[in-house]
Amino acid sequence: MSRHKADHLPAHLAAAQEAATAASADDLLSQVEALRQKATRIGDRAEKAGDLRTALQGVRELVRIVELLARLQGELQEAPIVNILLLPEWVQVQTVLLAALAPFPDARAAAAAALVELDGREAHRG
Repeated sequence: MSRHKADHLPAHLAAAQEAATAASADDLLSQVEALRQKATRIGDRAEKAGDLRTALQGVRELVRIVELLARLQGELQEAPIVNILLLPEWVQVQTVLLAALAPFPDARAAAAAALVELDGREAHRG
């Protein structure tokens, strides 16, 4: 019986930890949402009072809060996008590859054409 209990205890602990993490995330989202609502109310009051400077500051804060909400919900991609075709290492690979293919003119021409096509496709994307 104690062995059975020991086998299932880690699963229960993991489930409890998962539930606590989810609750914490929900609480954080709720807090940020409450801040968004408060900033909206303050900005609306400032605008109605004709205090456009404060209203504009409220808009700036709302933008920050919405960005924070999006990050928390995983809707913003924050990882930088790297174009490897611009990296010096890639230029070096191209140079070495084409130099290695110099004794094979047809293969070198085909590889060069493929590299130009790849570069062209990437230019249209970026």
